[in-house]
Amino acid sequence: MILLALAAYASAFTATDIRNIRAECRAPRTWLSMQRDGSVRITPPRNADVKKVDCILARLKALSIKRGTSPNMGFVGNVGPE
Repeated sequence: MILLALAAYASAFTATDIRNIRAECRAPRTWLSMQRDGSVRITPPRNADVKKVDCILARLKALSIKRGTSPNMGFVGNVGPE
């Protein structure tokens, strides 16, 4: 599993959006968080359930499209199995 982060424009997502996505995807709080600068960070563990990670990314993408925003996405600490 890779570690990744999503840096979004502050107006793209709200704290409520993040809470709702975590609940819909049944993801632990530590996996998806809103940062002080308004960015969103996704940090699942290496053994994370891929379906939950896919769910999170799909919900973020769908919400971005719905709102007509285009968040900047970047992979941080992209470490695969050794």
